Amino acid sequence: MGELSVDNLTSLNASGEHDLLRPMIYYHPLWMGFQGVFFIVSGSFGVFGNCLALTALATTPKLRNSCTALIGNLSVADLVSSVQQLFFMVPLMIYKGFPDNMVLCKIAYYIPSTMFAASLTTLVFITFNRYFLITRPRSCYPCCCGNKSVIVNIAIIWIFVFVTMVLPSLNGGSNGVVYSYKNLGCTVISKHIVSIVYLSFFVILPAFVLVPILYGMTVYAAKASHRRVHNGDASNKKTVRTQEGSTTEGSTVSTVSKSVTNDAAPVHHRGVSKRELNLTRIPLLIFTVFACCWTPHLVYVIWDGFTEVSGYFGQLASLFIWANSAINPYLYAWSNRNFRLAYKRLYRKERR
Repeated sequence: MGELSVDNLTSLNASGEHDLLRPMIYYHPLWMGFQGVFFIVSGSFGVFGNCLALTALATTPKLRNSCTALIGNLSVADLVSSVQQLFFMVPLMIYKGFPDNMVLCKIAYYIPSTMFAASLTTLVFITFNRYFLITRPRSCYPCCCGNKSVIVNIAIIWIFVFVTMVLPSLNGGSNGVVYSYKNLGCTVISKHIVSIVYLSFFVILPAFVLVPILYGMTVYAAKASHRRVHNGDASNKKTVRTQEGSTTEGSTVSTVSKSVTNDAAPVHHRGVSKRELNLTRIPLLIFTVFACCWTPHLVYVIWDGFTEVSGYFGQLASLFIWANSAINPYLYAWSNRNFRLAYKRLYRKERR
């Protein structure tokens, strides 16, 4: 996806068209076929996986909390992106684009851009959700990220996406959408510095700066809490052993020791359950994969502003972004046991 920089466009020809926008760039048929197969496979896995994730969230009580509600919002955005791979990107590879149909071109540009923005914004909200859960008192958590507040959070996500992505296109911002034969896709022509600022504000700053800092603080707070709980358990055990040495009722004190140990272990010192702590692994893994999938595209956009970069690299970089929508639902199961059990239950029920 991304924007096409005018700094790299060659001079205007006699007809007034930019050379990069004319069908003069040849791509090997095997490469075109590979992309078509990729979109079929990625789109199919994405539709199946995200539908499975949404069904699991809707039918599994253990997966109903504020964090998984945001994960469900992420699945909705990924599902739309996966559907577009099947019904827009595959025909685009077969017919080598639709440059004469600007309506389809605008749809092919703004729908994935909107869904990618919704995905990233949701990841940021999930990060804040986990941060407040771990680092703030339990009494403060419902005010910001409780089960009722998450509805407001999701509404804010889509309002932000509408204002930044949809509204400009409705006000005429989509007039700049063109079909690029170099990238084999629809894009927006803009100056290179504008593209860099746009990506810095909407992608690099939140995904590569804000989210890592918040997760670092969250992990640090969780480890510090674990050490305090562990030291408290050790202190309780030491006190009980001292009492055992000075009393003849060893069996009674031993029972007290077991109850203290069992009660303290599964609960976070702020009242956070072990199940909620385990859910923190899911967004951390999702963010890591998101960063890996977006890095090639960011490198391409920045690099292409200073020198001519092969269109093959730009197209390959975009494939990583599309693949991200198909990978996420399987990351849920890989990183969380409740998701795995829910998937298995749905699979067995489907086979009957």
